[in-house]
Amino acid sequence: MEIPAYTIIDEGTDLLWAQFQQIVKELNWTTDDNTILDLLPNHSTTRCVFAEKNEDGTFLGCVVWNEFDGMGYIGFYIVVPSLRKCGLGSILWARALDQIRKAGLIISLRSVPDMVSRYAANDTPVEISRMRKVYLPVSEMKEFCGKYPGASGTIKTTSQLTAQEKEDLLRFDREVTGKDRSALLVRFLAHPLMEGAVLLNEEGQIVAWAGITTTGFEKDNLFKLAPVYASSLAEFSKLTLALIPFCERSSVDARILVQILTGTVSESELETAIESTMNSSELNADTEFALTLVQHVCENVVEDLNWVRQKASHVYVRMDQNFFYASLVADQYATVLGFSIFAMLRQLIIEVKRGSRKASDATRRYQQLAVRSLILQGAVPGLVYLIPSFINMVFF
Repeated sequence: MEIPAYTIIDEGTDLLWAQFQQIVKELNWTTDDNTILDLLPNHSTTRCVFAEKNEDGTFLGCVVWNEFDGMGYIGFYIVVPSLRKCGLGSILWARALDQIRKAGLIISLRSVPDMVSRYAANDTPVEISRMRKVYLPVSEMKEFCGKYPGASGTIKTTSQLTAQEKEDLLRFDREVTGKDRSALLVRFLAHPLMEGAVLLNEEGQIVAWAGITTTGFEKDNLFKLAPVYASSLAEFSKLTLALIPFCERSSVDARILVQILTGTVSESELETAIESTMNSSELNADTEFALTLVQHVCENVVEDLNWVRQKASHVYVRMDQNFFYASLVADQYATVLGFSIFAMLRQLIIEVKRGSRKASDATRRYQQLAVRSLILQGAVPGLVYLIPSFINMVFF
């Protein structure tokens, strides 16, 4: 099909963003829920390249990414179905990558399985991790959570929090993630398409929290459980049970989506727990496990890591291959953690090369950050359970 007359622009109009959201929902991409799709256009880190039809300004294609923590993270690369393989996508892609490279950022992206080989053959050959998604009807989620009772503390929904408790939640999030995400969290928590819950200990301190949001079309009655910060399956269950009424107000047949990221405790323990506690026939009938994306980074990340190894290999004496791989997974997902150790590492490398920091000090600092990353990510079993969410990946 011939491409109609079009214009490439570096910011989206209201019409373009609305049509972008519509096509994302039609593609059944659930890694970004409706709340984030709504917040995306006005978020400070969002960058975009759109192709609009000259005749009426309608959407033809786009690349949308976010710049944070030293990365240009590409979340969306879309061309309308009728114009695929016509060359428009390549033009948009080249323009987006040129802007990311000029900014001196690490190129990273997520991919549907069908595009893995294409991305791996070109700009982002390093695959970091994969994500699966689990759908559970609310009735089965209740059943699952009922098998993990015992979490002490009091539950409050975020809409019930006092002004001081809201500040405490923001403080808790800073402590867990190592980053101040207050500006976006305030908008996220106030959004009508989400509900949150916190767990308070006996002293009234927040020790866990979770959120749930709508995703897809209203008729889908689908809700994504994310993010979740909890220290046990019992806390996870207690938070989830408090959020289920938000789903049931839409429909008693609502489904809950949980995303499982490989290389994290959500894969090793949460997914395992779901599989082991649900009847196999029910699991096959009502739960969908599907590969939804692949995370890639460009080669210069690996080159930087090799450079550090050459400067001070003793840092990795305590890190066997699995440990180091786990740290790579955690590092890349600035996402769940709220900061990118890759970005911090690159800054350390720059400082060493400039002579403002000794290599031995830089490698010690990286080791501290890697260990912290593993602890927060939950790669050390039993410490912190994180249900990875691309709400975190793109923004937090």
